[in-house]
Amino acid sequence: MIRTSLTSMPRRGTIFAAKAVVFAAVALVVGLVTSFLAFSTGQAILSSQHVGASISQPGALRAVIGGGLFLAVTGLLSFGIGAMLRHTAGAIAAGIGLMFVVTILVTFLPSPPSGWFGQADIDKWIPFFAGSHIWQHQMVGVNPFSPWVGFGAFCAYAAAAIIGGLMMFLRRDA
Repeated sequence: MIRTSLTSMPRRGTIFAAKAVVFAAVALVVGLVTSFLAFSTGQAILSSQHVGASISQPGALRAVIGGGLFLAVTGLLSFGIGAMLRHTAGAIAAGIGLMFVVTILVTFLPSPPSGWFGQADIDKWIPFFAGSHIWQHQMVGVNPFSPWVGFGAFCAYAAAAIIGGLMMFLRRDA
């Protein structure tokens, strides 16, 4: 369908931006609805055990909204990778590799002696670790980034992928 789209609208940048905006809007709405439903369902289940949290507790609203934001930015990161690679299986493999496989591989790095560069210095920059603190209520491990700063780093990865995808889309044949 890309040839049909480019025939009706030959400005490639406009098409690319429109696809990204529509995708981001849909992913954000779906992510926010899903995140709020999951929170409500979880609280309904936990309240029967007399354990629960309200959305007004510190960090709860950020975590719920962060779940939707994380989903939208993950989708945009994948959109940029897909635009760069232009191969469905390769884009899926690259997205999963970047988000999950690299995350797992970094945990196998040794923790060096104090003062040396090591796992703790690398894992804070892994896209999944950087972005996931936005939806985590309690920080897991030691991360020098605040939830919003880590999410900003994750957004920078997505922006780089989208810019790379746009550059490739502008230079290639349909």
